[in-house]
Amino acid sequence: INAEYGSLKEDDYQPGVAEKIKDYSKKANLKGFRPGKVPVGLIKQMYGKSIKVEEINKLVSDKLNGYLRESDLQFLGEPMPREEDFETIDFDNQKDFEFTYNVGFAEHFDLKVDDKLKVDKHSIKIDDKVIDETIENLQRQFGETETADESAAGDVVYGPIKSKDGEIDKEINIDLNDTDKSSAKKLTGVKIGDEIELDPKKLYTDSHKLHHQLGISHDEFDALKGKLTFTVQGITRQKLAEVNQELFDKTFGEGSVKDEKEFREKVAESVGQSFKNEEEQYFDYQLREKLVEKANINVPDDFLKNWLLKTNDQITPE
Repeated sequence: INAEYGSLKEDDYQPGVAEKIKDYSKKANLKGFRPGKVPVGLIKQMYGKSIKVEEINKLVSDKLNGYLRESDLQFLGEPMPREEDFETIDFDNQKDFEFTYNVGFAEHFDLKVDDKLKVDKHSIKIDDKVIDETIENLQRQFGETETADESAAGDVVYGPIKSKDGEIDKEINIDLNDTDKSSAKKLTGVKIGDEIELDPKKLYTDSHKLHHQLGISHDEFDALKGKLTFTVQGITRQKLAEVNQELFDKTFGEGSVKDEKEFREKVAESVGQSFKNEEEQYFDYQLREKLVEKANINVPDDFLKNWLLKTNDQITPE
């Protein structure tokens, strides 16, 4: 971290301050004065200090950014003012000012890349299981939705879910593919009109889903006690599309595939292309990590931590 200094004399900022005070007097609308006729002295008395501070901050920022742009050095984050210096500034009486900023510079480094640098490139195997799963997803995607009288694995049940105190009363859809095993067991084999007691914390494998469906906050969801009553109003089932010419055409375009053998080959090719992108991304990640490790770059950790804390209120010191 380097400390960069900037100084301002009264002649640097006073012309801008005077111009802004004059402009304020023309635009100010104060009781007892006609618009545009407010005395400059009164404007200076009321707003002079804030105008002065604003002009000084602008000039300091411009000078600092200009210096950084013109320098050949690479810097990290943004310049951070040294707070203890600003606490001692007397804007009412002081005429000349000096400011100190901490700047995090990126250290110069040499990176030697030769035959000794090796990174393994991994390939994702496309076997029959992957192809079968992909085809089943396509069958589901192009299949039809039908109603059912009794629920089975993979169905969607919908209806109202309520708490005993009446605070919770919402219509929701529950996809049994997303439910916890114990809840899926309770909701399998149910019929329209059945009432099921459900533990809200154990309904889904991802509990966030239910609190979004209920329209309540994390804290309100965490505060829920006891079970909720779900009443089955309807059951829908995804009927898988048959593996035939219609599915071939919907997936790859009319006439592109003529039989199931070609279909599986095209699915494997499509999945392979998708996996190839993932393989390339993972290889790039590994290569980047290897180069960073080899370069052994030193960064101003304390400066960057302080900068992140000052510029992002979502980050805590921990």
